[in-house]
Amino acid sequence: MTKAFLAIRPITEGHTLVIPKKHYEMIFDVPQDELSHLILVTKKLCLHYRQKVGMESVNLVLNNGKATNQKIMHFHLHIIPRKLNDGITLLSRPDIKSNSDLEQVRRKLTT
Repeated sequence: MTKAFLAIRPITEGHTLVIPKKHYEMIFDVPQDELSHLILVTKKLCLHYRQKVGMESVNLVLNNGKATNQKIMHFHLHIIPRKLNDGITLLSRPDIKSNSDLEQVRRKLTT
């Protein structure tokens, strides 16, 4: 159901891709049971990597669609082992939104 392999352009030691064997382009397409299995495999790998590469933390990254810069149009989850002060920045941090901006988004999502 699931495969895992090392990234050919790793961000950190142990950077791994976890994919379903069957082709699904994005998370919207992956059946619940396969997605659940994929997450369980990801957790097992993270626990294993914590012992083997001494990772203190982990980024789980999913680029889902062209707007997120997904290059390979097959669902895949990145496991990126992290260590404190490793100097890696994955996401930029936009300005903090006002309460009214957040409330407007909350209303949009809940109505």
